[in-house]
Amino acid sequence: MSPRKTSPRARLGTPGGRRLITAMIGAWAVLSAVLVAQPALAVPTAVGDVSSSVSASLDASVADAAIVKAAPVVGFDPGNIISDALFYDSGAMSAAEIQTFLDQKIGSCQNGRCLNVLTVEFSDRARFVSQTTGQLVCDAIKGGRMRASEAIYRAQVACGISAKVILVTLQKEQGLVTSKAPTDWNLSAAMGASCPDNAPCDPAFSGTGPQIMKGTQQLKAYKATAFGRQPGVHFITYSPKAACAGQGTNVNVVNYATAALYNYTPYQPNPSALAAGFGEGDTCASYGNRNFYNYYTLWFGSTQNVDADRAPFGGYNIVVERGQITVQGWAIDPDEQTTALSVSLTVDGVANWGTFTANSSRPDVGAAYPAAGNNHGMNGVFEIDGGEHTVCVTVKNIGRGQDANFGCSTISVTTASPYGGTSAEAVPGGVRVTGWTLDTDTKDALAVHIYLDDSVSAHVANAYRPDVAKVFPGFGDFHGLDVTIPAAVGDHKVCAYGINVGRGSNALIGCHDVTVVAKGDPVGRMTAVAQAGGVRVTGWAHDPNDGSKSVGVHVYADGKAVASTTADLARTDLTDAYPGVGPNHGYDVSAKLPAGTKQVCTYGINIGLGTNALLSCTSVTVMSGSPFGGIDTTLESDGVRLRGWTIDPDTQEPIAVHVYIDGQAQAITANTSRPDVGRVYPGYGALHGIDALLNVSPGSHQLCAYGINVGAGSNNLLGCTNFVVPSRSPFGGTDVTVVPGGVQLRGWTIDPDVVEPIDVHVYVDGRAVAVLTANSPRPDVARAYPGYGPSHGIDAKISMPPGSHQICSYGINRGPGENALLACQSITTTN
Repeated sequence: MSPRKTSPRARLGTPGGRRLITAMIGAWAVLSAVLVAQPALAVPTAVGDVSSSVSASLDASVADAAIVKAAPVVGFDPGNIISDALFYDSGAMSAAEIQTFLDQKIGSCQNGRCLNVLTVEFSDRARFVSQTTGQLVCDAIKGGRMRASEAIYRAQVACGISAKVILVTLQKEQGLVTSKAPTDWNLSAAMGASCPDNAPCDPAFSGTGPQIMKGTQQLKAYKATAFGRQPGVHFITYSPKAACAGQGTNVNVVNYATAALYNYTPYQPNPSALAAGFGEGDTCASYGNRNFYNYYTLWFGSTQNVDADRAPFGGYNIVVERGQITVQGWAIDPDEQTTALSVSLTVDGVANWGTFTANSSRPDVGAAYPAAGNNHGMNGVFEIDGGEHTVCVTVKNIGRGQDANFGCSTISVTTASPYGGTSAEAVPGGVRVTGWTLDTDTKDALAVHIYLDDSVSAHVANAYRPDVAKVFPGFGDFHGLDVTIPAAVGDHKVCAYGINVGRGSNALIGCHDVTVVAKGDPVGRMTAVAQAGGVRVTGWAHDPNDGSKSVGVHVYADGKAVASTTADLARTDLTDAYPGVGPNHGYDVSAKLPAGTKQVCTYGINIGLGTNALLSCTSVTVMSGSPFGGIDTTLESDGVRLRGWTIDPDTQEPIAVHVYIDGQAQAITANTSRPDVGRVYPGYGALHGIDALLNVSPGSHQLCAYGINVGAGSNNLLGCTNFVVPSRSPFGGTDVTVVPGGVQLRGWTIDPDVVEPIDVHVYVDGRAVAVLTANSPRPDVARAYPGYGPSHGIDAKISMPPGSHQICSYGINRGPGENALLACQSITTTN
């Protein structure tokens, strides 16, 4: 074959066209999720001799190598390139016939990758029904690794495209039917499927197996989905080249097969292409549809049906019952009058919806056609869904004729399948499906299968639904459905099917997309603190599936269960954080544990959907042994103040403290509130503080305090401190100077127990002569004793006769202590 200047393939001429094909494929995927699962076709591999229709054409293979390229094309009709009957023939060739054909065309392969020796691979294909028309595009196809001939056969049977058409397409696109050494490119783009003229091939369909499946599907989809050009008058151009724009003719496309070829390769050969035979025409010539015609007629004969008068003849009628139809009538093939014929039903556009053999006894037919005999009657019984249906009857031809379309009937069927409906909503941890279903063949509650994505669960629709009973009187009230199914957080497809009883079939009663946003496991928090002999665990927990119920809480330490409780204590803070959840979800539980560091964990016990859930874990050190703590002392006017704290790890109660001052003991209790201690040791509380005022005489002392042990351990020294208690009597000093008529007494004094000025008594020669108040300002004294202020000075004149005298001054004590001599001084006064 000469190189092709222009060989458009699978050509969706505009971006919009490509999007539509994508939508068709997407619709197939969606439909496969909502239809009742159907097994892939178990396609048998036919065996036996090559049929006469094929073997007759095989003789032409001898001429393949000697084609006269310049011989003009004869008989090409642009409006009827090939008949629908030949194009859409799902039984044109068996797998064995296809293999024989390839072996004869290729012979000995030179690189091990020729189509007759090639093993291809493709994935399973689900059944594809057009959402636009409701017609079957392709039935399910079982994938895997197989010979190319088997793949072509499976595509033919599933999609109803003749294997002859597939072989011709493989040849006109990449020359694969005759190639003895195909390239990687030839094999990866075998049928040119999804390989537009103006863009690279779609890598999703790269490879011989995917190409065969995709290309065959597209050839069928044009008719089944009513895509693109359909039979009618269209302007068909000669070439995709810009320089050739507008060149072409109006073509009356008379059938779907020709329309499909123009959708796949949207150009017609111009006169130069037709005149060139298999050769090249002018610059505006294209060759795809010309070469399709040339190869088909070369290998398989005419592209049009011959001997149409040899088709089967007869008649039919349809008897309609609830959920069932019976096709009656008769059929005879003039070429094989005694052979019972196969009858195929197309229902609502779905080809091969049902098949049966016309072999029932019809003496009236035998009387009319004695050579045929009696056994040509139709009696095909089929169950069918309720509603309006269009049923077309086709009788399969034997011999030289073609399949006979006996006609179509529109019928109305009352369903025998289950009735019903559902709704679905997301709940924490799952999906709730509600609704109803019943089957009029029984009054019993019906089984329901619910598919959640790829998993299925069985249920019974026996919930109370009196409203259903009003619509279906006599069937009872118990046909309701209320089921909750576990589901992970995320998007899900939920479909419910009523399981049929008696006549009819399982019925889809609802499909829904649901997004689960929360788990169904319990949620909560935990705080654990060490306490005497173990641990105290507090927190909250609730189950999102039922906020009114209190959940159980189990406590584990180092992986072993140590306590359990119910989270039913008041926690009003939860009502704000979790609207709709009541307040009684708190817990407070203690567990005995030996001393040491423990990993403490709590688990919420699940209610309904979900599983038991870990709430929290924390490390806790449980203590035991001797008391611990600390002390400090401060001097006060009334003695020494002892402060501190102590805890015995074996009890939460305050313990005794023995205080020794210079070896003399006295007992106190460490029960003063110390919130700071309670924060550090929350399991023991705050009542472990020490605060005692102890009377101590002036002088140097040592104080030691001991925590008195409870339980394990021994008494423990909390601390020792040395301190000096100063005298509490007044202190200070005076001096005198002689002045006329007496002396001037100056000085200062402070009583450590008060900040106020104190009295000073003055004695002359042993006789009291004055009472003064030491309140004169003395800033120097204030600097030395800043806590007492400056008003402690003495400045007074004492009158006395001339002579020698002894003057003594005393600070008068206030509070503890005694009067103190400030100074005595001998002087001599003059007049």
